[in-house]
Amino acid sequence: MYNFRDKKMSLYGKGQVKFQKSQLNANFIEMNTTNKVVFAKGTPDSTGRLAGKPIFQDNGETFNMETIFYNFDTKKAKITNIITKQEDGYMHSAITKKMPDNSINIASGKYTTCDHEHPHFYLNVSKAKVIPNKRIVVGPSNLVIEDVPLPLFIPFGFFPNTKGRASGVLLPTYGEERTRGFYIGDGGYYFGINEIWDLELRGSLYTLGSWQASASTRYNKRYEYQGSFKFQVMHNVIGDKGSTDYYKSNDYTFNWSHSQDPKAHPGTTLSASVNFSTSGARYFTYQSPKQNLATSASSSISYAKSWRDKPYNLSIGLTHSQNNTDSIYTFGLPSLSFNVNRIQPFLRKKNEDGKVRWYEKFGLSYSGELNNQLTIKEKDLFDGNFKNKFKNGIKHSVPLSYNFNLFNYLNFSPSANYNERWYFSTIRKKWNNDAKRLEIDTVKGFKRAYDYSFGVGTSTTMYGMFTFKKGMAIQAIRHKITPSISYSYTPDFGNPKYGFFKTVQTDTLGHTQRYSIFEQGIYGGPSAGNSSALSFSLGNNLEMKVRSKKDTVTGYRKIKILENLSLSGSYNFLADSMKLSNIGFNGNTQLLEKLSVSFGGSFSPYALAPNGQITKEYLYHKQKKLARLTNFSFTLDWSLSGAKSNNVSTANASQNPIVSQRSMEAGMPAYIPYANFEVPWDLRFGYTFNYSKPGKLSTTSQILNTSGNVKLTQKWAINATSGYDFTMKNISFTQIGITRDLHCWAMSFSWIPIGQFQSWNFSINVNSGVLRDALKYKKNESYIDRQYGY
Repeated sequence: MYNFRDKKMSLYGKGQVKFQKSQLNANFIEMNTTNKVVFAKGTPDSTGRLAGKPIFQDNGETFNMETIFYNFDTKKAKITNIITKQEDGYMHSAITKKMPDNSINIASGKYTTCDHEHPHFYLNVSKAKVIPNKRIVVGPSNLVIEDVPLPLFIPFGFFPNTKGRASGVLLPTYGEERTRGFYIGDGGYYFGINEIWDLELRGSLYTLGSWQASASTRYNKRYEYQGSFKFQVMHNVIGDKGSTDYYKSNDYTFNWSHSQDPKAHPGTTLSASVNFSTSGARYFTYQSPKQNLATSASSSISYAKSWRDKPYNLSIGLTHSQNNTDSIYTFGLPSLSFNVNRIQPFLRKKNEDGKVRWYEKFGLSYSGELNNQLTIKEKDLFDGNFKNKFKNGIKHSVPLSYNFNLFNYLNFSPSANYNERWYFSTIRKKWNNDAKRLEIDTVKGFKRAYDYSFGVGTSTTMYGMFTFKKGMAIQAIRHKITPSISYSYTPDFGNPKYGFFKTVQTDTLGHTQRYSIFEQGIYGGPSAGNSSALSFSLGNNLEMKVRSKKDTVTGYRKIKILENLSLSGSYNFLADSMKLSNIGFNGNTQLLEKLSVSFGGSFSPYALAPNGQITKEYLYHKQKKLARLTNFSFTLDWSLSGAKSNNVSTANASQNPIVSQRSMEAGMPAYIPYANFEVPWDLRFGYTFNYSKPGKLSTTSQILNTSGNVKLTQKWAINATSGYDFTMKNISFTQIGITRDLHCWAMSFSWIPIGQFQSWNFSINVNSGVLRDALKYKKNESYIDRQYGY
């Protein structure tokens, strides 16, 4: 409608006004063409509620409000009851003024990270100023939760309001440990360097003298690479100096992960996964109890290169492994490998025609390795004395292969293998008659060790089928058998003509021992004694075809009765005794789609002496039995899960972030079991049985492991992990976790009730990163205190 006298224009219904980069939508819009002031508001619907409230968009920002006066010339606006999104937060205000520089002045406002129109919590702000893409500054404020004002006041506040990364202070946490005292921890500063790199510096102080400092960075270059570094140093002091429980240590951790986009440099990759720590560090970094229970850790940095349309592959790496039980570290500095995939040197070119000749099937490959290895104890790691502690060597392997079919059913594969190792030192053992001991000397100088072997193998596949009468539920049962036989011959490299073995006196009685001069080499050495062995194996697979209403095409479906059952063994014709090896067997299958079964073990064909020692005599000759069971293992894995909840809408699901992530952000340890609020429940049972009887005595062990995740309601979930050792008669590692989805808040509780890592941890905090460090509550009892007897 136009009012020519007052020069006003009014829009009713779904009105819209656009001006340059600004746009206004509302059910009622009135524009004064004289002063270019626009007024907008909603209109009552049939129920009396306001509909079509103004929505104002300007410079990429969106404002929802009750009424607005906006001047297109001055770009000033006066707004009532506005809700505007500011990055991770929302600003509610009764009266708002928008300035020409897009800053916003607010009176009687609310700042929250809850996306509800009536927020669950907010800071009741007397006045505030919003500077787009910079910050939000608020005056005197107090916290309100569920419309209940709390006596928590702040004189002023600054909140980040930037897009992308921004530097700022990382607020610390505080608390108490009985072992290290009161602490203020994980405070520091975050540097948003650029779009690729950032840097985070954190530190912790304890009243009893301990401290921690860490530096971490993340990097990500799109379509190129991504990764992260973290270095942490810890000075830990436990107890009083001079007391029996006094403990002091300096510990370090270093973590680096790097991955490369496969498309960035085709044929070339650089990857890293470094997890290095001193033995004491893992007890003080609040990592997972399962990580603390781990007996080993490893790292690798590798560069790999492959050539397009060429069979060559090159790999260079640095490796690390550590045994957490005895604090022994092993480093590969460096390790290098070069491989040539199988090639057929006599094969004709692609453009040549004709039948393939017998010699064209001949193939060979090559693999070469270089390794420089250091094995050292932790106490010697930082003294710099690495002399004579390195082991190094070079290894070459050249396998030759050939294959052909006989009678179209038998596949024959003759082969030969040559190995050579290069060392720059060997050992020499000698008996010191004065000291009455055996001594080992290192002999410098280049020495090569080589061995070779020959073999031939044959295999085939046989099928058996049993069909049932028409109309029966079972249509057929099929049995698949895959037998294979192979023969190999290896000469005796302990023969004196090779010079690989020597003899040394070992005691005052003149007893001697033969030893290999390469036995301390990184790749070992050739073996003594020749071998002429026949190896055999037999694989079985059993399937059944049954009638199925689900299959509308064939009307049948396949069921695997036995996925695999295999037997294997060998016979050495040149052995002095016990020529037949133990007969091994293993199998696995899947039952009812949820139950997985696997088993394995071995039989010995040899009899036992009265004292339980294995004899050279076959069991059949003494007891008319073919073999005796020496070990057996059985594993049962059963998983069950409920159907997805039908009352969880897509919209609701999108508002429920992963609870495990929330828990980690809330300060809970990363080992809290995953809680999926879209799956009502899932349970897993694992049972393992082991039996061993190599001699007269037998041992058995039985372990039951369980884990589950149960969704009690739309918001509550419980997850648990436990188990029972029937042999030791005790409960294994047990953990119970409870999570509560509080919409804009998250609550987590984790409890380890028994064992070495008894502890509990409770946390409730805001989900948004803007207020996460400011609005949170944590309470816990650490297993570290229990470990040191506090």
